[in-house]
Amino acid sequence: MATPSWQITSNSSKSFVLAVGTFAVGLVFIWLTRHVPVGDTNALAARWLGVMLSAVGLAGVIWGEEIVVTVDAGQRCLRIESRRRVGHVSVVVPFAEIESVNVVRIGTRSDGTPSFWLQIARKDGKTFATGRWSTSELEIARVADRLAGEIGCERQGGEPPAPASVGRVAGAVVAAVALYAAWYRFTVGPWCEAMWYGTLPPVFVLAAFGVVLAIVRRTWRD
Repeated sequence: MATPSWQITSNSSKSFVLAVGTFAVGLVFIWLTRHVPVGDTNALAARWLGVMLSAVGLAGVIWGEEIVVTVDAGQRCLRIESRRRVGHVSVVVPFAEIESVNVVRIGTRSDGTPSFWLQIARKDGKTFATGRWSTSELEIARVADRLAGEIGCERQGGEPPAPASVGRVAGAVVAAVALYAAWYRFTVGPWCEAMWYGTLPPVFVLAAFGVVLAIVRRTWRD
């Protein structure tokens, strides 16, 4: 009799809600500071904090994906499928190549409620995110213990996952700011402090950021 397979699915809905919430909080900051007078650096800092929060939330929405890990004990492998907004990526990882199942803690109780993320570490150093997380360590530990027992490997800690690939998000931010600076220079005039005030800069930068990151997301192959 064949050993039945089972699946671990990502918390895509919770991640999406969190991303949308972060984006909305950023927009509130931008709206509250919409009438920043030139020279008010404190209000300007609050506005660009709002832009940063909105960018992080937007990145979470654009980079969102549903991950399904099928544990095939009969074939002794994991089938990891990442279903993205545009296309999907699949990979098969034999049990023999897996080093450990990791439960990664992000955050502390002093700075908010920590979350616990399930990862799969391969012997060659590559780590696969499962997208499965919870604020309950016991919940994730139970899944991790079951998975580690099925594979025959250790369950341990690990490095926090890079949200939406920090390098690519940072690159999109730089590109968005550079596009705004170039647009201002060729359509308005020489660069000056005033170019960062008003409602246009954050709207332009966020729109450009979203477009650039969407292009990267569509064309990049992990």
